[in-house]
Amino acid sequence: MKKLLLTNLFLAAFIAYSFGQYQEKPWVDKKTGEFTAATNKHSYFRVFGYEKADTNSRKLICISVFTDDVDKNKYKCPLGAYYGNIGFTKGEAIFYISTMGEFAKFKFVDATKKETIIYMLKKLIDFE
Repeated sequence: MKKLLLTNLFLAAFIAYSFGQYQEKPWVDKKTGEFTAATNKHSYFRVFGYEKADTNSRKLICISVFTDDVDKNKYKCPLGAYYGNIGFTKGEAIFYISTMGEFAKFKFVDATKKETIIYMLKKLIDFE
């Protein structure tokens, strides 16, 4: 009975680790302010950058691990759809500016150094 109980506890811990709180989501480096979205086996996210601090405003960029979101730019985002930072071209980056209620304000810098302000929901991002 003890052995069965220990086995069940081990399995529960393994499942919690594999599918629960250790799921990686995009983050902001507190020192540099750079937004990073790395895709790996623990990643499961879709984050939009909105034109305004309002989820009903236009979606400008999509950062997602889902093929359907990215490959055909399903949401027709003018700044594009990416599998995290790995899809950015040289010179493209996203930097944190400030917080506005439940949103974080960022600037997207494209390869030509043009900057576009975007807003993302804070709850979908870790601030390290």
